Amino acid sequence: MNRKEILKEINYNGVYTKETKKKLRELLKKYHPDHYKKESDTFKMINEIKKELDSGKKISFEENKEYVKSNNEDDYKITEEIIELTKKMNQLVEQRKNCKKEFDRLQAKYRIEYDNDIDFRNQVADSTNNILEIQSKRQKYNILLIVSVLLTVLFIFTKWYYALIITVILFVYAIFNFTKIDISLNEELSNNQKTMKVSENSVKKIHSITDEMNSLYKQIWDLDCDINRLTTKINLLKAKIR
Repeated sequence: MNRKEILKEINYNGVYTKETKKKLRELLKKYHPDHYKKESDTFKMINEIKKELDSGKKISFEENKEYVKSNNEDDYKITEEIIELTKKMNQLVEQRKNCKKEFDRLQAKYRIEYDNDIDFRNQVADSTNNILEIQSKRQKYNILLIVSVLLTVLFIFTKWYYALIITVILFVYAIFNFTKIDISLNEELSNNQKTMKVSENSVKKIHSITDEMNSLYKQIWDLDCDINRLTTKINLLKAKIR
């Protein structure tokens, strides 16, 4: 038997059905060297065809087209339609696979940006607390300056020299610490603004990624619907030729 005759014998029409698989097994048993001594090449050829079909490879339909067409015109047309629909479905499956890869990539990117945003928010909160603490210290030195002024007034009216000495010491101490506090406050405010800006950019990225993910999710959903529709149609067509 040649390749074309084997395909004719198993009634292969481009689709690897359960019936085709059953007939292949029967032929393998029939032409097995233990039972059929005449043509060992036939067994090898049948085995090769089975391996090809089991691996998912589609044997050229041209090899058996004439037989199918002459055998049953309706089955031939249905089979041609099945082949076309299968091609479309495979394209959709590949497209869905690419969309899913992109969706997974964006999901991983979203998690990173989300974790970064939480870190930035914590940094802003810590910086805000530091600013409040610095401002609280500043208020204490404001009180110290007020005390210095009161001691100055006391010196003017009482001419108490000790009040002048204390006033000078307090005033210098307050001014020195005011300078340090202002530097720290300006640095903290600058860092706070930078962190808030970075956090805002992170939020924008998160919104952008979310929009892309939603769009991809819709594409995947639509592709799933199309694939299911084609699968149902293919199964119904296969049922007609079995």
